[in-house]
Amino acid sequence: MGLGATHMQSCPEGPPSQWESQLDVASKAYLSPIVFNGKLISLAEDRGRIAATFRVQKQIKNIGSTSGTVPVNLLPGTLVTLYFVRIKAWKSVPPYCAVYLNETIINNLKPEKKYLVFAASPLKSLVELHKQLQLTDSSDLNNLRTPSHHIRHFHPTSSSNLYINYLSAFASPEPHNKRSSRAVRRILCHKCAKAPQVKGLSNVDLRVELRGKLRLRCKVTGNPFPWIEWFRNGKRLKSRGRIVIRNKKRVSRLEIRNVQPSTDTGYYECRAMNVVAREPSIGRARIVVTRISSASNRNHTNRSPVRKTSTKLSTTTASPVSLWPMSGRPCPIASFCLNGGTCTLYEVVGEYVCQCAEGFRGQRCENKDIYTLVGYIPLGWGSAQKDMWDYGATSKMFQLYWTFLELPKNFEVMKFIVVFVALFYRLQNFRISGD
Repeated sequence: MGLGATHMQSCPEGPPSQWESQLDVASKAYLSPIVFNGKLISLAEDRGRIAATFRVQKQIKNIGSTSGTVPVNLLPGTLVTLYFVRIKAWKSVPPYCAVYLNETIINNLKPEKKYLVFAASPLKSLVELHKQLQLTDSSDLNNLRTPSHHIRHFHPTSSSNLYINYLSAFASPEPHNKRSSRAVRRILCHKCAKAPQVKGLSNVDLRVELRGKLRLRCKVTGNPFPWIEWFRNGKRLKSRGRIVIRNKKRVSRLEIRNVQPSTDTGYYECRAMNVVAREPSIGRARIVVTRISSASNRNHTNRSPVRKTSTKLSTTTASPVSLWPMSGRPCPIASFCLNGGTCTLYEVVGEYVCQCAEGFRGQRCENKDIYTLVGYIPLGWGSAQKDMWDYGATSKMFQLYWTFLELPKNFEVMKFIVVFVALFYRLQNFRISGD
């Protein structure tokens, strides 16, 4: 196979570009066709392309080759070379199929250190290229310059199976330690990989008072551990200003201070994704920023401040909240209802409603209710029962009198008649009592 055939082949498909910054050691191990423990022997660089040579200590994973690649079987002690680049535009170019490494990762690659290496089978064109270069003693391998103290010349080892000495890099190496080794074992065991799942935020409707504090929480599961992102109306949220996002273990919390209707009302999503599933698991919540009615605000001036908290209305659907049947909660200002009345806040309409104690009435139970039972005195009643009826009749008389005093002047005759009738029944009571 000639050198011109290199352009007819494509590099093995690596991880999606949008995942590169999110991949941990377990994610790399799950995606990589080949994984092995190795000790870094040398680094060599030529015009931005870095050749990293590792001595294989243990092969952990090898799923075989694909079309256009050469199968390998990594034995302990084998020297293997992979290629990396400093410039993103040079990555995944045949036949080297190099992986981009930033300066921080390159500076952390130290010879004689152990690493977990993630690779894929080499292209046939790469194997043929190195065969020709070795036979012609090409200057491409003999004239490598060293940009730092630990990057030096590299010469491929002699081996009857030359194709084993070259692999296509899949992802950046990771330091080999107990923690990284445990993560690799847990992801590569049988049926251990699990797609992400979001819990605790399933189609929730919430209302938050104006200038209050919104708090949302979601719990995620999955292996490898998912990365979590928050969205509002389809736009990703970042932790800055009055928006704070905290991720601790498998729980993510979103907090927004001083909420405003124009910016903070909408649909919120907690999205969790890992390399097992191509689509994220999503938890949703619909948030509506409300305010207390102006009439209530006027009544509560100079009273204790209202505590602004999130209030859960429904956990079953994300559809708009219906107005009926309305559900209320205790008023944040307990003193709104007077004379022992019970206050209820109906947030859907933003109104305070008082259930007055017996003997009081009015919007805030501020008026005394002097109405009691009035009726004819049944036969056979004793003196105590007559006195009770007598008190009720007097109360009813005054109530009727003051009610009709509030009528317009053209009802003067009606008022006189009502007062006369009331006095007549009063006289009848005295006669009955005297008998």
